[in-house]
Amino acid sequence: MFLGGSVFAGTQARFIEMDDASRSARQAWLQQIMVVSEPLNFSDAPEALLSRAISDFDVFVVGGDDAEALGDFMAQNQSVLLGKAKICVCTASTAADRVRLLDAGFDIVVDIASMSQLELIARLFAILERYRNAPIQHRYGTDFDAMIGLVAYTQKLSPKQRVVIRALLQHPGYTASYQALCFAAGNRESPIGLQNLKVLISQIRKHLRSGFYISHHFNSAYKMIGPGL
Repeated sequence: MFLGGSVFAGTQARFIEMDDASRSARQAWLQQIMVVSEPLNFSDAPEALLSRAISDFDVFVVGGDDAEALGDFMAQNQSVLLGKAKICVCTASTAADRVRLLDAGFDIVVDIASMSQLELIARLFAILERYRNAPIQHRYGTDFDAMIGLVAYTQKLSPKQRVVIRALLQHPGYTASYQALCFAAGNRESPIGLQNLKVLISQIRKHLRSGFYISHHFNSAYKMIGPGL
């Protein structure tokens, strides 16, 4: 996939593009560091874009400048992409757009006007290394019931508490922002409030298995900590 080097030899990528005026610019930027196969069209059904029937993939790369559509796509399909490095490549994003896309579940949001290809490679290698060294994700894959059952007593959890734990386990480093967790426990149109999230976290802590706990992370996020995490 990458031009030169063998640190991640055999890594496969799935490329998806929005059909807009900046498509060719994004592809040209990526082709300086990656062997880019013919991208799939973002307008296709998610089942086709995410299918592993023909080939599996380690890296999911989607290009486009419609932050709302990209964020909604990732929020709706994040569980299918657990353990995959997720990159969004933009050409005209604002800081607010990039925050929204990160909160939706992308690991890296690139604006080709402000990020170098070498910076993308450095970030991507770090993400891949983190995923490959995550024992829980390797052991349980997308079996969220098993993953949640590993860290908490599931019979004691309410549906919203399960959703919050799932969101923490889905995010890189098992760390999710307050905003991402509020959206997860509510929805895009009506996220729960921060105070309600704090109450949920307090309740969840009482139901975690021995050795697992949830900590504050940089004052604006929560992190799941425990054996194998």
